[in-house]
Amino acid sequence: MNKQALRKKIEEYVARHTSKVYGDQEKELRRHGYALVPSKEKYVGSSLSTVEGALVSPSWCNGGMTGGSCYGDLAEEEVWAEDRPTWLEDLVKELFPDISSLKFRQLQKKIVQLEYTEYECYGNYTVIAFEVLRVSDLFEVLDA
Repeated sequence: MNKQALRKKIEEYVARHTSKVYGDQEKELRRHGYALVPSKEKYVGSSLSTVEGALVSPSWCNGGMTGGSCYGDLAEEEVWAEDRPTWLEDLVKELFPDISSLKFRQLQKKIVQLEYTEYECYGNYTVIAFEVLRVSDLFEVLDA
């Protein structure tokens, strides 16, 4: 596939799978230097943004603690982490089903995992994780 066709295929995929982010996820992306474009849409009173030039995975629970209560119980029960979403595998199946395992591993290395913590009452908290892949990194690996 020539470079122009590859770029078009990737751009069409990105346009269909643009993630809207808000709140702590948005703050974490900004902190790591990702460019965000404000959206006119709102979600639970928060303004939404899209990440420019990157794909953002669905988020998942990556741990935490629970059990704390107003009765003096401590947050001593571990919140088990959920499985990582298969978004990269889904992307590869749709766009490049014949990709080599070497290129797939190179793509995996380009992914950045970010986390933030949602603090609740009485010491309870949940760690939320998500992954980001820059479109330029996707193009770089697939064009090589």
